[in-house]
Amino acid sequence: MVPKRINTVCAIACLGAILGLDSLSLAGSLDPPAGPVAPTMKTLAEVEPRTAIRAADLPLIISSPGSYYLAENITTAGNGISISSNDVTLDLMGFTLSGGTGTGIMVFNLQENITIRNGTVRGWPQHGIFAGSTSKSRFENLTLMNNGTDAAAGHRGLGTGEGCVVSNCTAAGNVGRGFWLGYANIVTGCTAIGNGGHGIYLGSGTVKECTARNNNGTGIYSVFTSTIEGCAASGSTAADGIYAGNGSVVNNCTAETNAGHGIVISIGGGVHHCVCRANGGDGIQAGFNAIILGNSCNDNATGINVSGRRTRIEGNSVQQNVTGIGGTGFYNFIIKNSAARNDTDYDIALNNKVGEIFDYSATPNVIITSSNPWANFVFE
Repeated sequence: MVPKRINTVCAIACLGAILGLDSLSLAGSLDPPAGPVAPTMKTLAEVEPRTAIRAADLPLIISSPGSYYLAENITTAGNGISISSNDVTLDLMGFTLSGGTGTGIMVFNLQENITIRNGTVRGWPQHGIFAGSTSKSRFENLTLMNNGTDAAAGHRGLGTGEGCVVSNCTAAGNVGRGFWLGYANIVTGCTAIGNGGHGIYLGSGTVKECTARNNNGTGIYSVFTSTIEGCAASGSTAADGIYAGNGSVVNNCTAETNAGHGIVISIGGGVHHCVCRANGGDGIQAGFNAIILGNSCNDNATGINVSGRRTRIEGNSVQQNVTGIGGTGFYNFIIKNSAARNDTDYDIALNNKVGEIFDYSATPNVIITSSNPWANFVFE
């Protein structure tokens, strides 16, 4: 029995050796290729093909297309960085650019395709970043703080031109406006807090999932047609929460504790499914040809106030306001609303079209049996 076991082990070992030799016979040639040996390491320019900016480089004018980055925190007593070329990317790399005189980052003339991202610009006497004539550009992951310190009118944290994208930026404590943005801008995920002027001010475009708090001007202000969606505007110390220009739509927003009105729309706009609470003025104030649908307005002067004509006010809840639904306008269409605990629930001028008002406030345990589909209600 012992010899048989030894023979089996030997057979396995021999087979392994044969297979190993066979695999070696299949390997490639060990001879080097003909010709001189070429280097295989990358150059420094290939490893980091961007241009570094350090404190010693300031004041700096970027006059050629390319990619640039801050290599350190920079504090200067002089001018900042200027861009006079198209097709420039400036990455702050998480560093801070502090000033200084003038503006932190200035984009001259009608430049386009500029990207500035990933860092903080603070303490500049004029603007943090000003690119007011720049188009088709991006501004991402920036913090603009305490700029405009010379207190001259018109200074702001970030200023852009037309067709720009501004995302995940914060403007805080700037003496003027936090954001001053041009036409057809897209603004997402931004925060404006404690600025001396408007928090977010734009010519037109889309403002989505932004927050404006404790600004001295209006929290979010659009001049012309815009969509403002999923935003929160609160604590404006001397103005409204949201002001939306002609043809604008405000969706799923909150506006509370503003010194002025919660949400203001002018002509041909809409306010849908918003909450307006505890504003010093009206919850929602509307002009002409608007649609005010499915909102909740509590603890304001007037919950919904319409001063113009041909506005549809439908399916809103107004509670604990001085006046629930009121205004001086006429030829408006007012249906399916509910009111409770307002000093005056409905104070509607003549010549409006109003669904029948059922007042159940004095009757407990009411089962509503009215078949009027246009009815308005008082329920407490």
